[in-house]
Parts: sequence; structure tokens; C-alpha cells
Amino acid sequence: VGRRRRSILGRGRTVGSEGTVDELEAVWEVTACAAEFESLVSDLYSEIAARAESRAASLGLRFLALQSRSHAEYLRLLTSELWGPGPTVGDCRKVVGLPWRTAEEVRTEVAGSDRLDDGRLAALLGRLEVVERFIGEETYHRILFNLLREVLPRVKGVEGADVVLDTLEELSREEGFHERLLRRIAEPLGHGRGAGRPPR
Repeated sequence: VGRRRRSILGRGRTVGSEGTVDELEAVWEVTACAAEFESLVSDLYSEIAARAESRAASLGLRFLALQSRSHAEYLRLLTSELWGPGPTVGDCRKVVGLPWRTAEEVRTEVAGSDRLDDGRLAALLGRLEVVERFIGEETYHRILFNLLREVLPRVKGVEGADVVLDTLEELSREEGFHERLLRRIAEPLGHGRGAGRPPR
């Protein structure tokens, strides 16, 4: 991964006008792993929603699960159309790092519970703030969008790259809403319940 990140700065091997081998591998890897991470987060939201005592929180979480699932499906389609099958889940766990581990830890904790009262739910959602921030800011804004903006125009057979970039920009805006909605769901749940500080 480190080698591929360095190559983005211009140290990769050039392949005609299509960019460098390492640049294309980096974009392929980030796009594929973003899809797998969105899928993991979607499953997690569904599992939390099924156990939440708060009906309003459950509905909000189901909405997040549905949108995250649609993001995962689009990113898988993008990966398949441009490069073919992506890395394994094990590889993606290493690529994503802390946010992936956080999501898995929360999922394990949720799996051991039949119901989540408001206090526990607020605490769990507070831990997921880092997950939504990673998806919105780190993945789409700082990594994927910038990489694709540089590489897509040079990929053979990809015309109208701005269309793809526009879709990713919209995904990024939706992820910003996800973070705000997660905060809105969590804030009233922990009041007076000693659940710990909800996300700011």
C-alpha cells in the first residue's frame, strides 16, 4: 500500500497515456475497498436497527443502511466496469485500517445483544462517528475523488469521465448527510442515561 501511495506522487512506471501501473492499481484498490467497507457498514446499520428500542432511531438507521448498500453496489459496478474483480475482504481490512476495525468491533458487540436500550445505542453510535467521517472525508474527498480525477481521463475506453466524478461527488455529499443524521439520532438517546458523550 505504501508503495502505491508513493507512486501517486509520480514515481510509478508509465503505461503510455493511461497513467502509471501503480496509479491504476491504487485507484482500483481504493474503489474496490470503499465498496466493501460500505457493504460492511450497511450490514452493521441494519443489525443495530433491528435491536434498537427507539423506533425513530431504528428508522433512521435503516435509511442509512439502504443508502450505504446502494453506494456499495455502485462502487462495485464502477470497479467491475473499469478494472474487474477487486481485492479480498482481508486485503481491504488492511487498506481501510482503524475505521474497518471499529466497525467490526461494534458489530461483534451488537451481535451479543438481543436489544439495545437508548443509552447503549447512543454509546455505539458515538463510536461510529469515525466510520462515517472516514467514508465521507477520507475515502471520497481526499482519496478516491482526487485519484479518479487524475487517472480516469487517461484510462482507455472511458469517455465522459466527468459523469463518474459527478456521481462520486454526490455520494460524498450523501455521506456528509449520513454523519449529520447519525449525530441527530444519537444526541437525544443519551440524555440522562449515562451513556457517555454522543458524537459532536
